Amino acid sequence: PNPDAFGREAKHFTELCVLHRDVNIVLEGLDNYSNFIGSVCYADGESAKDLAIELTENGYAKYAEWSASLIEEETRRRL
Repeated sequence: PNPDAFGREAKHFTELCVLHRDVNIVLEGLDNYSNFIGSVCYADGESAKDLAIELTENGYAKYAEWSASLIEEETRRRL
């Protein structure tokens, strides 16, 4: 399948989760090209959710070993 096939749906899902909301951004590190690697967390009622996990669980993202090595172990286990 075309990897961009769900691009609009993923963007819409992301907007529903975080647009006009307070978010916490946790910088985890840099990749080999000095790009920031981090996590975006947002409040959902009484709990906090990690946007990467929500995107993955809903089929809008997939686990990438090359970038996962830079994030916290607990988050990696949940992905």
